[in-house]
Amino acid sequence: DTTFITVEINVPPLVTLGLDQSGTFCAGQTICLPLTITDDNIENVQVTGGVYNAETGEVCVESVEPGTYTIIATATDSCGAMDADTAVVTVNPNTAPTAMLGADTTVYLCKPVNVCLPLTYSDLDGNIASVTVNRGQISNGTVCFVPYSQGTYPIIVTVTDSCGLQDVDTALVTVQTDQAISLTCPTDTTIFLCEPDTLCFPLGGVPAGATVV
Repeated sequence: DTTFITVEINVPPLVTLGLDQSGTFCAGQTICLPLTITDDNIENVQVTGGVYNAETGEVCVESVEPGTYTIIATATDSCGAMDADTAVVTVNPNTAPTAMLGADTTVYLCKPVNVCLPLTYSDLDGNIASVTVNRGQISNGTVCFVPYSQGTYPIIVTVTDSCGLQDVDTALVTVQTDQAISLTCPTDTTIFLCEPDTLCFPLGGVPAGATVV
């Protein structure tokens, strides 16, 4: 009679964390790395520096703040063989974006036309999420709007990054137009002249820079 006995030598587990990460993350954000464990007889998995979720196969660091996080995952099989892997996550502080409109300005308009201000904005982290303006439209590095009456118009630009940090800049545009001009003419009068002469009369309500014909 012959009996065949097959002996399989235990193979130690293989633990693989994701690659080291370095970047700008939002304060309070959760960062997750994939954790792969190759072995059929794993008995224990221990993780330091993060929380392991066996269902998703991820190790997560919750509510991160700027700094360096070291994650170590160790797996042990039923034979006592083990393997470990380490990943380092470097969290850089997120900085707020910057917005800059042109200086306050005064314009004189004969009719409603586009008034434009230069606009520049930037973010060191390159994570601008939105740029909004309270009136007009943003196009090709300018904010343009059409004023239909004289007055002072505040132009407010808000730049928001993906972490919710904002910068706001305001410029005032003062519009002067002919629409509200009210001239004050002299009253009717009678003048006796012995010979032809030049007569001058006061005229009020003429805006600065206007031409009287």
